Amino acid sequence: MKKAICLLLTAVMATAATGCSPKVKDAYTFDEQLHASFDGIGVEWDAYEHPNIITDAKWETVTARVQKLAPAFIRCMINLDWVLTDWQKGEDGAPDTWSYNWEQANIKSLLQILDYCQSAGVKVALGSWRAVDGWDMKDSADDRFAQIFGEIFDELVNTRGYTCIKWFVPTNEPNYLPGNTFETWHTGVEKVYAQFRDKGLLDKVSITGPDATSQTAAMTWCESAARDTRDKLGNYSIHLYVSDYTVDSGNLAENIRRIRETIERHDAAVADKGLYLWECGLIDGKNEEWDTNELIDTYGYGVRMADYTLQCIMGGAKGVCYWELDDAMHFLDNGKTKNWGMFSSLGDAAQQELRPWFSSSMLLSKMFGAGSSVYGCALNGENKTAVRAVAAVSADKTAGGYAIVNSGATAVTKTFYLPETVVGDKLYVYVFGEKDAKVDGDGYIVPNYELSGSLNQTLAVTVPAKSVVFVSNTKY
Repeated sequence: MKKAICLLLTAVMATAATGCSPKVKDAYTFDEQLHASFDGIGVEWDAYEHPNIITDAKWETVTARVQKLAPAFIRCMINLDWVLTDWQKGEDGAPDTWSYNWEQANIKSLLQILDYCQSAGVKVALGSWRAVDGWDMKDSADDRFAQIFGEIFDELVNTRGYTCIKWFVPTNEPNYLPGNTFETWHTGVEKVYAQFRDKGLLDKVSITGPDATSQTAAMTWCESAARDTRDKLGNYSIHLYVSDYTVDSGNLAENIRRIRETIERHDAAVADKGLYLWECGLIDGKNEEWDTNELIDTYGYGVRMADYTLQCIMGGAKGVCYWELDDAMHFLDNGKTKNWGMFSSLGDAAQQELRPWFSSSMLLSKMFGAGSSVYGCALNGENKTAVRAVAAVSADKTAGGYAIVNSGATAVTKTFYLPETVVGDKLYVYVFGEKDAKVDGDGYIVPNYELSGSLNQTLAVTVPAKSVVFVSNTKY
């Protein structure tokens, strides 16, 4: 890495010292605007299934890490039987009755999360995994489902004042629910929409969907949703868990683009509503029996998730939400937690430490903040390239930077130029990779080095193999 540092330092000092033109031949210029106002990066942060074992000390650690991660939004899912109680079947045609228990431990966990998001300005997508478990409710098209969520959101948004709640998720991955169809999901959305309208919620909360998972389902369900449900949706939602090959080959960007274009054929407003990856991750390393990823602790996972994110942005996604924050949110039948998170509040000492992909996610979240302008460059269109680069500039032009990922087996050196003016005369360079990443005593990534210079000068950047380099005018 010493050679890489020298190359980068020399390039910056030469440009600054000679006073040459800030734009030189053969530099990759970030002149392709991908988003005029990107919506940001988020993470799945669900109400804890066993909140009583999340001590005050653990909660303080979790919230400190979320603060450092700085997500623009979160997705938070619950089970309805956590809040519903005293369900009584109506007799002789009378309607069913039920009550709400807002003191139940899982719901108090939800309220803790909402309290944090309200104070920190983090937007929330809230929903249920499915219709009520164990009661006479088969799917989200049930009138009672719509009534229940109308009442829950009325309580949370109108009465308790949680303005952080911006989206409702009708059900998780409806294409995977046995016997479910798009028509069933569509009917459920219409009924919830009517409840939200009647309770004065539509100017505060919108519905996201279809929340379908897999490339094929995302294409077909999004086309149907854009054609038939577009006037009820404020956001388009898909889930994609993809192979290492799909990321390394660069095919993911095209896959996202195809979904976005499918929606646009029926709903031009997708540009404003946004297509979000509301769940995303890598499928290689998944233990099918126990729904856990055995590679989650590796730098390779973090490099590919950074590459995944850049390709989603390049393909037209306006928001990316990672699966997931904390292993401790979800338990398996064997009593252990699922391992997909950035750390585990309930694991052994090593598992409680931040995993590498927290670092890459934090840098992406802060660099590609809500409201930023995002740019690509010609490098991304080169055939069979292992290198991709995307830049971001904040709305007020005070913060900016770019991320360059190299999925190849050898280091590469490329020269970049960001034409949009960004204030500042110091640069911070982070190298994320197994050999080069630097972290502080709390496990948070720190710059490998600081440079005098501007983002508006040409900069030769050497990116080690299977690594990501972040260049920013802001110290994160």
